[in-house]
Amino acid sequence: AEGKKICVEIIQQVREIAGVAGVHIMAYRQEELVAEIVEEAGLLPRPFRADTPHPARERHVHRPGEPAR
Repeated sequence: AEGKKICVEIIQQVREIAGVAGVHIMAYRQEELVAEIVEEAGLLPRPFRADTPHPARERHVHRPGEPAR
């Protein structure tokens, strides 16, 4: 319980850092806690940020054999 609380607190602090667009949550052998952490940290629904690049908004289409961008 204490580890989950610390994780939620860290996520809330990291969200305040300019330029950070997300977090990666790992709960080794406690995967069922990830959903609780996401909920308690207030990560959903995800906010829309027009200033954050997102692959779905790019117009480039990757073709096989073409180097990835």
